[in-house]
Amino acid sequence: MYSPQKALQIILNQTSFLALEKISFLDSFGRTLAEDIKATGDLPPFDRSSMDGAALRNADIRGADVNNPVTLKLVGTIAAGDVPRKALKKGEAMKIMTGAMIPKGADSVLPKEQFLPNGKNLNIHKSTHPGDFIRFKGEDVKKGQPILGKGMEITSGVVSLLATLGLSKVAVSRRPRVAILVTGDELIDIKGAMTLGKVRSSNQYSLFAQVQQAGGEPVLLGIAKDIRSQIEKKIRKGLKYDVLLISGGVSVGDFDLVPEILKKFKFKFFVEKVSIQPGKPLIFAKKEKTFVFGLPGNPVSTMVSFYKFVRPFLLKMSGRKEIFLKKASAILDEDIKINGQRLKVMRGIVSEDKGQLRVRLTSHQGSGNVISMAKANCLFEIPAGIENLRKGQTIEIQYLP
Repeated sequence: MYSPQKALQIILNQTSFLALEKISFLDSFGRTLAEDIKATGDLPPFDRSSMDGAALRNADIRGADVNNPVTLKLVGTIAAGDVPRKALKKGEAMKIMTGAMIPKGADSVLPKEQFLPNGKNLNIHKSTHPGDFIRFKGEDVKKGQPILGKGMEITSGVVSLLATLGLSKVAVSRRPRVAILVTGDELIDIKGAMTLGKVRSSNQYSLFAQVQQAGGEPVLLGIAKDIRSQIEKKIRKGLKYDVLLISGGVSVGDFDLVPEILKKFKFKFFVEKVSIQPGKPLIFAKKEKTFVFGLPGNPVSTMVSFYKFVRPFLLKMSGRKEIFLKKASAILDEDIKINGQRLKVMRGIVSEDKGQLRVRLTSHQGSGNVISMAKANCLFEIPAGIENLRKGQTIEIQYLP
């Protein structure tokens, strides 16, 4: 049985990267950038005003104040998108709108609240400094400068930057195609009629959502009863995909048939058990180009195992650089008493109080308690051998995506 750290290392070392594809930048949100991108031009592309105001020469109004106003001749107005046709001369000013091009001769912008129009003149009652309220050409980025790196997630901000640069096509990694299979005689689907001894199948849908969030393309293979022929048929379908997730039937019970069937299919096993709670029964194996994760059947165990092992695998497969859950330090808001020799993964609610992050448990931490995951916005770990955590301790939390 591997430690969680060793199991994750083994899993990530087997990752194979997916092919690249060029897509419209409009379809790229949430994908992984597969190329380094350099600026196609200066940003901003010209000197422009960051305020509605007046473009002028700083030397003309030096020392101006309420008691010593300066009058400048108004010689025009520059709207956003206009190209000024003449340069400013001594004693002249032009009204200018936010985003408009700075005329030649001007070296600062005075906000409109700090002058008074007076016919064809402007009465100035405040001085400026050279460069005030001007966004200079290339201030944000110079042409040819690297600005986006391979392996980044494409966020809305990245989409905006691609549009700004005029890049309508972008290279991204192909999405992992992930098949999802759940097993168990006790399972009925979401629309099935409840009968005594049965439970609704939730794992296929939680995994569907988790795969989507990790950038994959999930496909539901449905429910297989604990019958060899049914499970074998579903696994054969799963071999068409990059990854096959199987929830249930992976432990050592009389009806846990998945390990035996995978070995019959000649999958190469890398991991079979992990010293973690919840989630001890974990299979990671490969056949040809298909990777398989055998996940525990309890709902919380399935979701936690996905976050700990499957999610970073899928993100790395997609070429993503940041593959782990974001971490932070938080103050524990309650005593926690535990018993066990495996790493424990707890579900928590983290919130901010007076600038300090604080965390508490969602509810009881049973591996079948779906509510404990539904309410959680973070996970935190208690290493093996630690029996108690005290209120007021500082612990590390991992934000759920």
